[in-house]
Amino acid sequence: MWHRAPPMGYDARGGTIMYRLSPALIATALLTACGSQVEPTSLELGELMLETFRDAQFSNDEEERELQSRLLQLAGELSSLADLDLDDGRAFAPPIITPDYLGGLPEPLSEDGEPTDFEAQTPEGVAFRSDFDFDDHFELIVDPNQNCLGSDSTKWVDRRFTENGACFTDGSCAQATYESSNRTENPLARVWIETFGDLSRTTIEVNDNDVDVVVGRNWIAETFEGDGGNAKWRQRYVLEVWVPDPADASKTLKLYIMWSEASIPAVGDNLYRTRVRQGIEEAFVNVEAFLEGEVCDERNMSRDEF
Repeated sequence: MWHRAPPMGYDARGGTIMYRLSPALIATALLTACGSQVEPTSLELGELMLETFRDAQFSNDEEERELQSRLLQLAGELSSLADLDLDDGRAFAPPIITPDYLGGLPEPLSEDGEPTDFEAQTPEGVAFRSDFDFDDHFELIVDPNQNCLGSDSTKWVDRRFTENGACFTDGSCAQATYESSNRTENPLARVWIETFGDLSRTTIEVNDNDVDVVVGRNWIAETFEGDGGNAKWRQRYVLEVWVPDPADASKTLKLYIMWSEASIPAVGDNLYRTRVRQGIEEAFVNVEAFLEGEVCDERNMSRDEF
């Protein structure tokens, strides 16, 4: 079903739907699923994001086709969103993610052992159009050294494949899992966070060409405290998507959504929301700079240096 090739819609205040998939855009892009009669979904945009997260890891052909349907719609949506300014719709606040959409992923308990309060999330997402093609991004996706590829506050990240790393990298299997250590340092907080993640690749047809799409998720399974115990991260669910731009295959459309809950002294919800979306945008910009040949100071640092 695949091969190796060489709710968004809510405003920043969680308001009403702003964008819907244009039938004309789908017709123009000629989006279809590879080797099947799969058609794009026409979901409300927040629901599209939640279902894409829930169903990112398919286990059979039927589940893969369902994911492809969502990705067909998503490719068209991202093509429109990526044209907007960051504060004019390219950044958005999707609905919270609830247990119904976790796809079996863990619900981390609080540090006091209390159940997860999903209403406490501050969801943020950003769409982006990269000037580099899918293959350039895929090389970074599978690189264990993720330094220089995050926000300015992300100082050190590794990616340790725990299942199917080699075959996912060479294109002979469609899915892989990993674990990652992440060091964040900024004037507000300093923290180590350990995450789990998975990656899936499938194929859709764009303008009569089969193109690969990668969907990634990562999450935490426990509460993490910042240095000195003055800050806490209780929830973190992330959805990432990479798809060739239907209008220009030399470019890549990217999506990053983070559903998170953090408690940081002197940081209210509005400031936290702003910092999250700025951090996502910084990561997009830093990846562009890296692909252009710029290398940050932390690229070859070891964990022991933090």
